[in-house]
Amino acid sequence: MKKLTILLILGIMVSLPLKAQVTPFKFEIGGLYGLPTDNAYKGGVGFYAHPSYYLNDNLNLGIKAEGVILGGADDLGTNVTISAIASYMVTSNYYFGVSKVRPYFGLGAGLFSLGSVSMDDGSGNTANFEYGDKFGAEAKAGLDLGHFTLNVAYNMIFGIDSHLAKKDYLTVGIGVFFGGGVKGKGGSKSKYITIDEDEDI
Repeated sequence: MKKLTILLILGIMVSLPLKAQVTPFKFEIGGLYGLPTDNAYKGGVGFYAHPSYYLNDNLNLGIKAEGVILGGADDLGTNVTISAIASYMVTSNYYFGVSKVRPYFGLGAGLFSLGSVSMDDGSGNTANFEYGDKFGAEAKAGLDLGHFTLNVAYNMIFGIDSHLAKKDYLTVGIGVFFGGGVKGKGGSKSKYITIDEDEDI
């Protein structure tokens, strides 16, 4: 009778995804610099607040309130006063990857409150022009770094009368956010099973 020891080693790679989760609720606030596309205005500063909710790790929906003050300029001898713009938009952002550094792009649409401006031709003649509320849209690209964010957005405002200066503008923003952070790490976990069997023959 001989005793035979058989050592059987099975290496079983079991893929156990360690899914990175994103905190669903996110609240972002920040400052921005606005650059108008029309020569009637100069650059100005503003701020924004942007709460949102993640539908999954990469896509969120939100609402954004933004205010920017553009400086007045001399346009063909006409002095234009500063212009304040307030916007209220529904937004959607798509984030690439699930890590602490996440590039994204987004779209938004909503109401732009443009107010009025005064124009002085330099001869004491002043005219006031009412812009009112208009529909507009936004295209945005940005980068989340931990709980900081950088973004560039272009705002298009529709329905402005042809005799008035356009109020489309570009913004460069920096902000911080609470919630919306990435938890865990992506990848896989390997599990090895060793079977030790003794058999008498």
